[in-house]
Amino acid sequence: MSIPQALPTPAGEFQSQFGGSPDAAADCKKWESLCADLIAEREKLRKELARSQGERDQYLKSLYAFLRKEWSPPNFTREEVFAHLDDRPSIHEVIAELERGLEKQG
Repeated sequence: MSIPQALPTPAGEFQSQFGGSPDAAADCKKWESLCADLIAEREKLRKELARSQGERDQYLKSLYAFLRKEWSPPNFTREEVFAHLDDRPSIHEVIAELERGLEKQG
């Protein structure tokens, strides 16, 4: 069982980075360093996202190509289709079958 870790708060992050130093020039350098780190991480995450999206797109293209290759339309003639139109159950037969199923469950 793992112990859930609390997310850092902005105030806590500020205190850990800056600690309330009275030296404004040092604080400014720390802010610049923090911003540079955040910008670098943002760029790294953007590149990772673009790479992941590219992989996803390639997987989808491969899947679509595979499915298209495997699927072929049924080879029925018009006469065969019309010959079997009346083979399906009527709505009354479907309702009766559903009612029988409910009676068996009850």
